[in-house]
Amino acid sequence: MTAAPRPSSAAARPAPSRRRRWAVRVAVALVLLAVVAWGGFTWLFYDPFEGRVPRLDRVIPASAGVALRGSAEELLASAFVRDRVLARTEFQDLFASWNLEENLRRLDQEQERLNARLPGFLSGVDFRGDFLGRETVLFGSLDPTGGGPVVARAVVATRLAPRARMLLSTLKHGFARRRVEESSGAKITRFPLVYEIDLAALGPDPLWTTCWGALVKDVLVLGNDRALVTEAVRLATVGGGGSLPYRADAGMAFSESSGAPLRAWADVARFGQDCSAAGRPSPG
Repeated sequence: MTAAPRPSSAAARPAPSRRRRWAVRVAVALVLLAVVAWGGFTWLFYDPFEGRVPRLDRVIPASAGVALRGSAEELLASAFVRDRVLARTEFQDLFASWNLEENLRRLDQEQERLNARLPGFLSGVDFRGDFLGRETVLFGSLDPTGGGPVVARAVVATRLAPRARMLLSTLKHGFARRRVEESSGAKITRFPLVYEIDLAALGPDPLWTTCWGALVKDVLVLGNDRALVTEAVRLATVGGGGSLPYRADAGMAFSESSGAPLRAWADVARFGQDCSAAGRPSPG
């Protein structure tokens, strides 16, 4: 007697329901939409998953002769900056040559015009709050010759608000750089790691005729010395190993256990040696 044929396993499985097929299609569509949205945002602005620079003082090169860390308001209000730096004749002359008060008023006016032109998700930019209001470090080298400003080479690195980060990240596109050049007169050239900013048309101090800038994750680095800016970018990229806080004589000023909102450090010993080499009296 011949046994009846057994049904195949494929035939035994029930066909997927229409609801399940639609759920799979919707899931695939959502994944594709997320990938497209991520790619479009990354192309226009930056990779939203690239993270942030953990510690801003880790972008200060170990070769810096002076360094300050805090918010812009804390830096400007500190006794050291107010009385020992900004009160010096060199800086007063520099601010006068820059016509600082008038330029600050123009900056506020430009901020209003910019916000009027930006799309809704970018409008509301506050130059001081979004660019300088969070955390800022200043560093550079002290000038031992006495013939110019106290800090001859200077770099500022500041943590950006998300809106400011999006706005500056568009400078990787030629159309954005052209818009800035047409409205400001500055000429911006993009290099692999940094941007060269030619300010000659604006007539600034000779030390700032050419600036160098870079955007590393959520940190803007801007200064008048390409080597210092490039080194700060490298440190921000690799995590800060070998930066100034790792020096034994600067570690206390930038230790993680210190809760001081404003931190300052200067290599006075090296400055004294540089002054002696330049034929000037060494500071006490």
